[in-house]
Amino acid sequence: MSLIQFLNILLARRMIVFVTFVTAVLAAATVASLLPARYEAKARVLMDIVKPDPVTEKTAARSSSSRITVLRPTLSKSLAGRTIPR
Repeated sequence: MSLIQFLNILLARRMIVFVTFVTAVLAAATVASLLPARYEAKARVLMDIVKPDPVTEKTAARSSSSRITVLRPTLSKSLAGRTIPR
């Protein structure tokens, strides 16, 4: 079968091809609209406090527990508006 013959077959069956395509698009759109939105995120923060900052040439002098205490309110305030309940 040549490419011309294949295209002639598709042209002769164009209504079947069109209906199948439209049905698949409508089914995909329906499923996508019915499924609940799902947002997941994972992140890791690696803080290397031994090396100096390359811009300021300073090292962090705080202990790790005090840094975490400082970071928690900042993170919770910035994420509060973007958090979605489960």
